[in-house]
Amino acid sequence: AARHWAAVAIRKTYAGQARRVAHAAWGLRQMMFAKVLVVVDDEVDVHNDAGVLAAIAANVRPPRDVFFEEGPADPTDIATPPGELGWKIGIDATAKLPAEHAGPWPEPVVMPKGTREAVSRRWTEYGLPFEP
Repeated sequence: AARHWAAVAIRKTYAGQARRVAHAAWGLRQMMFAKVLVVVDDEVDVHNDAGVLAAIAANVRPPRDVFFEEGPADPTDIATPPGELGWKIGIDATAKLPAEHAGPWPEPVVMPKGTREAVSRRWTEYGLPFEP
């Protein structure tokens, strides 16, 4: 169910901060039941699933950015046997700082406003459902 995952946005200032935030979030009352927790940069709208997925696709290298933690399981989670601790997965989908990645991290690719407007005007012509 949707209640088993969450995304949080941070303005990262130091290497490893996304993991620290994930562990802190799992320490909060209801957040302890989130099986999947994605940490993104503050310009990502955590209420926009496509934006969160785009951050994962752009910024995650699994061996470096995916981590696991054992903790309290949601009693309504059918995947975890009753009375057992549950496993959680954390994903650092933030842009990487120099201490987290060799070489400079590229700037995000942003579609020019004129291109976005032109495509939006012709969206149905392309045979695609319109989603503003």
